Amino acid sequence: MRVTPHSSTDRSIDGRGIGVDNSRMKRFVPIGSNSMKARWILASASILVSFLLLLFLASCRNLLPRQKAGGRALFPEKAIPEQFLQAAEQGDLEQVRELIARDPSLLEVRDSSGWGALSYAAWGAHQQVHEYLLRQGAKGNLFTEAALGPLESFLGRLETNPIGVDSRDPKKKASPLIWAVRTGNQVGCEVLISRGADVQAQDRDGNTALHHAAMMDRMDLLGFLLFAGADPEAADNRGQTALHLATSTGNFEACRLLLDQGVSLDHPDGRGNTALHIAAEKGDFELCEYFLFLGAGAALKNHDGQTPLDLAQIKGHDRVVRLLDAHMQ
Repeated sequence: MRVTPHSSTDRSIDGRGIGVDNSRMKRFVPIGSNSMKARWILASASILVSFLLLLFLASCRNLLPRQKAGGRALFPEKAIPEQFLQAAEQGDLEQVRELIARDPSLLEVRDSSGWGALSYAAWGAHQQVHEYLLRQGAKGNLFTEAALGPLESFLGRLETNPIGVDSRDPKKKASPLIWAVRTGNQVGCEVLISRGADVQAQDRDGNTALHHAAMMDRMDLLGFLLFAGADPEAADNRGQTALHLATSTGNFEACRLLLDQGVSLDHPDGRGNTALHIAAEKGDFELCEYFLFLGAGAALKNHDGQTPLDLAQIKGHDRVVRLLDAHMQ
């Protein structure tokens, strides 16, 4: 028999004089207590981290918009009232329907000024949303009815409270006449004027009914208000007349009608901008040409020292630049 000797490092003599194989015995030596504690701590820490991560992901999911069937995101419960009022303000009929289907009590929601969804829809002239909200049971008031009716209820309110013709809503501080003008409610405007409504009444921003007619491109009501005695030179809190606003919307016919009433073409607003400044900055060649034909001051400067030509150059309206430059020679 062939015997392979063991090295002195692999074998040792125990107390009984018997040789022991150290390389094999090492596998059966118990792990030290410090090593066991370290492994237990690592395992516990790993479980704790995993648990905390799951809690974090769950909280993130609650913060994110939820998805309905079809993929459209809806806001969390706490955000629904704000989203509902915003949808009404923007005229988003589909979103209004979805939110009411989820929670019909939203019809009773009011903002800090007392406005509900019906007021936002009426102010924005969103007739479809307004009609839908009424069918769902939303309650109107003098201002929403001045804007979009129903006419019978509106007339009934005026009979009950005649001085309501010059009342103000709690948010915009606008009169019923202004509400009627914004939606183009000709009958409502005629009723209010016939009952003595103040055609010069201003909202919180200093805008009269004439300003709102210019902003909303209500050409028929613009002439009606001027005939009823509206002051075409009235300025809002920014110093802008209806002409400034009509120029901003690019309504050539409205500008011509106002100028025919004797509005000052070079009247500066609070920033020193004339109607020509506004038209030049917008790149409205037709209005610029018309204003220049009527004798608008092409060299007039606003409070920043800018002429209409300067504004047109900044915005890169080359055709308007050439037109104004020719008048500056």
